Amino acid sequence: MLTLGQASCLVLGYLPNISEERKKAKQHLQKSGLIAAYLRGQDPFRPMAIGMNVIERDPYTYISYPESPRILTEDIFHSEPHNNVNDDNDDHGNNNDSGNKDSSDDENDNSNIGEASYQTKAGHKRNHSGEIVPFCKDRLLHMISTIASHEDPHNDDCYVQQFATMESQFAMIRTIFPRLEYYCSIKQLQYWISQAGLWGTISRRKINGVRVSGRNLWIVKEQYRAFLADNCDSISAYWSHLQNCSDFMTIGYVRKSPTNETRASRARLLQLMIDKLYFRGKCEEVFVSPCCLANQPILERDHPRANEILALLKGCQGDITDLTSKIHYTQKRIRLVIIDFAGLSTCPEDIQNFLK
Repeated sequence: MLTLGQASCLVLGYLPNISEERKKAKQHLQKSGLIAAYLRGQDPFRPMAIGMNVIERDPYTYISYPESPRILTEDIFHSEPHNNVNDDNDDHGNNNDSGNKDSSDDENDNSNIGEASYQTKAGHKRNHSGEIVPFCKDRLLHMISTIASHEDPHNDDCYVQQFATMESQFAMIRTIFPRLEYYCSIKQLQYWISQAGLWGTISRRKINGVRVSGRNLWIVKEQYRAFLADNCDSISAYWSHLQNCSDFMTIGYVRKSPTNETRASRARLLQLMIDKLYFRGKCEEVFVSPCCLANQPILERDHPRANEILALLKGCQGDITDLTSKIHYTQKRIRLVIIDFAGLSTCPEDIQNFLK
């Protein structure tokens, strides 16, 4: 598999075997709001440049390239013929019934995944490039509450007190979410912070003779923020886990409880969950139970088959029957990803029976 740097070079006609060329190609595309990608099911050695927003909107059609070299799954699966299911829970998603890093400088292209030091990974995430950690308002607010407080934490070793203007607050958060301006303005960010009851009230002060608005905060020192962000961010931790555990095929499953709504509304909510599993969960395939209870036995779901709703869903590979067939007949090792524990079942005994 090509790395993001190599793919960017092929798009722009740069030399993919030279480290500086790879960096330059990625930066050139990034400045233009573009990223190298390929179409699902097509030749990954024929990359193209598409808008970053496009790949976020349609992640099951356009596939981004990894920052680090990754062993092709076909090669791994030929040497790992065991049928094993690993149940991974993407615990930062919403309930099923509702419903950033520079390359390993591409200089380490021949090194094994996972050998890069923590400091390197943290720096890459802050620089932001290919694998885009998806923006989520809940993640944003969680990170905001983590890196600063309006109450004294009594820890001068890790925190510094300062009056942070609205502009400096936005700039601080943008070091963690590099594309923050695509999702909110400075005023919108302040509204979200106030609405969530974080960081206290806004006050005004004179700085260099000019009255500015801001907040009096205790802020985590800059040298600790990357470490704190990486350890509090479940999505980037999960993606790192996928890279370091690449000998599994990642499959997603979603379900929707029977509620009083139109078929179109049910399909829309299911589609949101499917999109989340493709983009955030990095799933290769997603299976759906359109209408079943969380405590309903897994193997008894989707009878009769809800073909009319399934036909409305993009990226859906079938229902629970198709999922069990996939797990049973494939020789590949399977990682099953759900949005939360109720997304599969609320009955532990039934889950154990299913995983057998």
